[in-house]
Amino acid sequence: LRRSGNGSRPSSRSPSPKSRNRRHGRSAKPSATKPSAALALRYWLLERFPASIGEHWLDPFAGPGTLLDWTLAGQRARLHAFEMDARWRGELTSRIDPLRVRTCDSFALVDWTVLAGAIAPHLVTNKPFARTPEAIVRMVSHARTLQRLAAGLMRTDWWQHPQRSAMRPDHMLMLDWRPAFGWRWDKKTARLVWSTDRFTGYVWAVWAPTPTGRTELEWLDRPEVPPDLVAEHKRLARLAFTYGEQGAIAA
Repeated sequence: LRRSGNGSRPSSRSPSPKSRNRRHGRSAKPSATKPSAALALRYWLLERFPASIGEHWLDPFAGPGTLLDWTLAGQRARLHAFEMDARWRGELTSRIDPLRVRTCDSFALVDWTVLAGAIAPHLVTNKPFARTPEAIVRMVSHARTLQRLAAGLMRTDWWQHPQRSAMRPDHMLMLDWRPAFGWRWDKKTARLVWSTDRFTGYVWAVWAPTPTGRTELEWLDRPEVPPDLVAEHKRLARLAFTYGEQGAIAA
């Protein structure tokens, strides 16, 4: 059991059931991952897998692309994104080379290689909650078959099922706080407020290129987040709320 990170302990915040990250499918609601979660993973990667930072990475459920951007800062030329909701394309191409952004349902693809199959990227994603089992199967297969890292942000209670232990990751990185992913409309105050939940925890589940045969548990401290990233996340969360009110749009 290890503790990793470089920040102070936070107040508890996390998304309500109505604002969970379900970007894909017609009932999906768009959302934007908190920069604190991305930065915490970045610091862990720099410590445990430093060479991977300079390699190719894909988010198969990219949304606005900030998870890639914030986790792999300074690596624009090596980032790749698949996103089903075409409304995010403008945000994506502002952060990632447009030639490496694909508007598609990533579940419909045979594999998650990029550049016409020439590159097998590492994976980092906040996958659609409603399709978590399918996403995990694809991530584990990608990691083991192509010898790459695969990191997925997940609810801790998802693992509390007897049949899911077969998919257990090599690393479980527990967030020492509960990130709020987006806004919700509060009827009492008639304004937008952050979606919060006192009881839902989140974890980065990481599958290594080669199975370790065990799961190593670590706690990640909440990192300090620069004010510009805080402001950017608020902007994108409000945009995601607007998209959610409009309804999900398939590619």
